[in-house]
Amino acid sequence: MDIWDVDADGIDDILLADVNNGYRSATLVVLDPRRVAGTSSQPDGDKSQIQGLERRKEKSVVLFSRSCINLLFEKYNLVRLLLVKEDTIRIETLEKRDDRDCVIAYTLDRRLTPVDVEFSDRFMEVHRQLELEGKLHPYSEMMRGRS
Repeated sequence: MDIWDVDADGIDDILLADVNNGYRSATLVVLDPRRVAGTSSQPDGDKSQIQGLERRKEKSVVLFSRSCINLLFEKYNLVRLLLVKEDTIRIETLEKRDDRDCVIAYTLDRRLTPVDVEFSDRFMEVHRQLELEGKLHPYSEMMRGRS
């Protein structure tokens, strides 16, 4: 959790980052502190949807895709780090729960658009090992967006 004036309107927004159980995905939620109410929206039929409250009061929601490593080993990825620095937000997603250094780091601008994505050295090492074992695609395919 952190606070930051995401849209530079003079009001600090509330930043929450962890996992969205309905989407099984690491998530960043931005809330306007003047309008904190309701519940998030989950996929249709999802049992984790909270009932009886108004939905979609978030200012913004960013879901972080699960990596090929995460899909192989876990039910979901989650946020390991949320860091606000100058005009950017850094989010690190943990892709393998028993390996705290197997992460993907996203840098977002004020529009919450990714401006950089970095794979940790450990992520690359795990990927190479799984590739050699025939459990994952070649790294070059991941970089072309086919993971």
